[in-house]
Amino acid sequence: SSQECATAYSTNRLFDYPTIQLLMHTRSTLVATLYAVGLGITGLGALVYLTNADDLFKHFVPLVFFATLSFFIKRAGFHAAPQVTHSLVSIVDLAAVLIFGPILGAWVAASSGFVYLFLSAWRREQHTLRNLLETPIFNAGLKTGMAYASSHIYLLLGGTFAPRALSPGLIPAFVAAMVTWFA
Repeated sequence: SSQECATAYSTNRLFDYPTIQLLMHTRSTLVATLYAVGLGITGLGALVYLTNADDLFKHFVPLVFFATLSFFIKRAGFHAAPQVTHSLVSIVDLAAVLIFGPILGAWVAASSGFVYLFLSAWRREQHTLRNLLETPIFNAGLKTGMAYASSHIYLLLGGTFAPRALSPGLIPAFVAAMVTWFA
């Protein structure tokens, strides 16, 4: 009968359907984790490699000020939807990039984002490797790439770091940096 065939088929298969679903989910989760950690480590590795320690320490106090401001603005964000917080933190991070340049500005964005995500997970008692390390590392590496890309577009269009005034000639560079950052 068809019932006997179905039973024989299901007992002779190597994996049943729920097992296959679990394996597929595990594989896609592993790929996503490797991507996130790889991007994060690549971005942070590039940031460390490209950083001039003398410049970092020379600007330490203003960098800490911007990172702290970025952290608190992120913390003061409001919930636009479940699990989605909206804040103006990217404006502060981009301002740091345009003031300090791509490397020192990236330290502001990467450090404040890492600390915020780590402390947020810790405070909410989400003590998994994903919440405490994977997500903050991914975010820091991504912010490093965003800082690097937006500042290079900014320079390509005639922008200068720490501009004293906003001239009409700088507007395309500012707009391009913002579009690159937020894209």
